[in-house]
Amino acid sequence: AATDRNVQIDALGAASLHLSGAVELRDISAHAYGFGVQAKLLTLRPSLRALLCGALDLGRVTFRNVTVAVEAHGQMPAQSWQFNKFAVVLARTPTQTLAEIDATLRHGGRMEGDVSLGEAVATRLELTDVDVAALPPELLASLPTLVDGKLQGVLAATTDRALAAGHAEIELHSDDLAINSPRIAPVPLGPLPFVANARAHWQAASHTLSLDTVKLSYGGTELGTVTLQGDVQLTETGKLDLIVALTANDAQTLVTALPAAFVPPAEAPPLLGPLNAKLHITGPWQTPLDWQVEGQLDSAALRTASKHAAPTPLWGSFTQHAVDKWGVTHSFVVGPENPHYVPLSELPSYLVDAVLTSEDAGFYYHPGFDFNEIKNAAVTAAEEGRARRGGSTITQQLAKNLYLSRERTYARKVQEAFVTLGLESGVSKARLLEIYLNIIEWGPGVYGIGHAASAYFGKDARTLRPREAAYLASIIPSPLSRFGDREKGGIPPEWEPRIDTILMRMNERGLLSPQSYADALASTALFGPSPVQ
Repeated sequence: AATDRNVQIDALGAASLHLSGAVELRDISAHAYGFGVQAKLLTLRPSLRALLCGALDLGRVTFRNVTVAVEAHGQMPAQSWQFNKFAVVLARTPTQTLAEIDATLRHGGRMEGDVSLGEAVATRLELTDVDVAALPPELLASLPTLVDGKLQGVLAATTDRALAAGHAEIELHSDDLAINSPRIAPVPLGPLPFVANARAHWQAASHTLSLDTVKLSYGGTELGTVTLQGDVQLTETGKLDLIVALTANDAQTLVTALPAAFVPPAEAPPLLGPLNAKLHITGPWQTPLDWQVEGQLDSAALRTASKHAAPTPLWGSFTQHAVDKWGVTHSFVVGPENPHYVPLSELPSYLVDAVLTSEDAGFYYHPGFDFNEIKNAAVTAAEEGRARRGGSTITQQLAKNLYLSRERTYARKVQEAFVTLGLESGVSKARLLEIYLNIIEWGPGVYGIGHAASAYFGKDARTLRPREAAYLASIIPSPLSRFGDREKGGIPPEWEPRIDTILMRMNERGLLSPQSYADALASTALFGPSPVQ
């Protein structure tokens, strides 16, 4: 330590010297090359070979009740590992020092490996049966509760002596990992068999971490694989540039192999065929709301497979069972048998356009997802600590209304994603929109556009005027709270600008002529006298 400015050792407790030449130091605090070590006991034993040759050299170092910490660096937080025992056997040659490591983690598991110190630092560590409770507390604090899991893994890394640059390869796997978090699912999830492989390199001078590849496989590579590649500049103004890809040889096999909380109901349209998706994420890494997300979803194979399968019942009349916020079930037929049902072809175009403008302007052009809106909703939900409405396309809303509960968890969002893929691959856009308009909630016990037109304006949906259509479109996100307008007898003045905004956007998109737009702005939407039936 005296010959290396990067190494500092402080012994705060008693010291003792044994006849064997071993030195014991208590209450140790040490710092070296960005690592910190605190231990109740440090034993230093001389090399027997060196003693037989008449020299004094260090041969074995053993820490007990020790915490090894990777100290904070720039924007990277500190990480600490706790051990019952951490033993190092040293061997020297003229050009390098080899340290063999054998350690027992405090909460269960073993770490073995070696570190070679020469012109470079080469490290290889193997983790065996490491209980998840033994992970650094700083890492655990950022993750959902982990239970009943053991990890196996290998780390191989090569750096310069100052840790200024280097590369690493990591493999981590588990057969019995379980997750318990109410935000993710209402019940514990597991076991979750996975294998993760990563290869990365870094440059301290530019604060850049480059992910050559990160691959996560679930249940074996034959089910599904997620890969990640890109660069992260770890500074306050650093940039992120990542590509995330998902590949599943058989989408339905992957879905059914997942824990039950992630699997959609059996009556939902299945996913037939392979699935390939890719996300390109760029932006300042510390401000996720400013990230730009470009998504590519290759669902052509899913659509082709669906054409050769039995048609989904959604193509014909079916019974919808809608459960309201009070738990009351409202059952009704979605089809000509229902007097409130209105085919898409019979609705005024400006009514359909008002709904699309308000809820999902890109409905006819996206594959069922708006990736930037999903990103914004996910970031906001993470900041608020709960799942929230937002970021959902019409197809996603339809997936929830047709098949899923009101539960607000990430597991339900995963179910929603799978159902959305099934709907997009097995049902045409026009039919999806037709079903959506005829089942969504527009007030207490009011479901579908036909019922809504009657309940609010006392008329047939086919005869709604543009301003009336825009009003009904504006209340889709909060139909129960806005139904109070109907009970009070009129649209409140503070809500009128929302209607005007929808009409303005329709005009800007060429969906309303200048004259129709002017007429709609000048008109008034008056509720009809008929009570809700």
